[in-house]
Amino acid sequence: MDRKFQKQPICLADDGYGPNGAQHAPSSYRVPAELVPGDAFIDRILPMPVANGLRSDTWGGPNVKPRNVENGLEDPAWSYWCMSVHRAAEDIYHMFATRWPESDKRGHNAWPESRVVHATSTSPAGPFTVKQEVGPGHNVMCYRAKDRTYVLYVIGSAYTSESMDRPWTKEDLKYDIRGMPKVPMSNHSFTSREDGSVLMVSRGGHIWISEDGLKPFRKITSQSLYPRIPGAFEDPVVWRDQVQAVNAASHA
Repeated sequence: MDRKFQKQPICLADDGYGPNGAQHAPSSYRVPAELVPGDAFIDRILPMPVANGLRSDTWGGPNVKPRNVENGLEDPAWSYWCMSVHRAAEDIYHMFATRWPESDKRGHNAWPESRVVHATSTSPAGPFTVKQEVGPGHNVMCYRAKDRTYVLYVIGSAYTSESMDRPWTKEDLKYDIRGMPKVPMSNHSFTSREDGSVLMVSRGGHIWISEDGLKPFRKITSQSLYPRIPGAFEDPVVWRDQVQAVNAASHA
């Protein structure tokens, strides 16, 4: 694989209206010439940078120390879960995460009562600082709708706002669930498409599309896209990046 692509972010989502190329249906997809057969996707995942060294004088088990305490979002008072990061135009990185008190005797089983928080950083690696609490929710995922509305998906509902820094309004997201197997409608992943529509991958491995990210999501798959191998799958991730878009456009 051409290592020059490692300098470009591949896992952080922007507003969904960046340098995106043409959309292609699976039947018209062409493998980018720059990708060398035999290389693995994992080769494009770089280690988290360490700005100020590793520390042992912090919380955590001995199997994770010494460690970097300045990446991501952490606070000994809270258990954090399911984070979603968006880069704003002014190069401020907005993280949405869920949390519950670390002191809760139920431990991880306290997650059904978790709450969504909004944190920011000037670096994609962090550290992030919590700026506001949005409201109850779990498995948060942020995307931007066609009309530029920010949407925070959480299990069973969503929050919307015209700006990252304004109050959030609780909303319902509608899905066409006809013909769906009896699996939880949760743990979704979203990405904005060039025409303003939004693609969603559900926990069960089905693909859904909303024409604007707010109207009901329409299922376009007849069966799960997960490989038919033993095991239970969860937390799918889907995104677009400029590497994919530039190469796809050159092979249209």
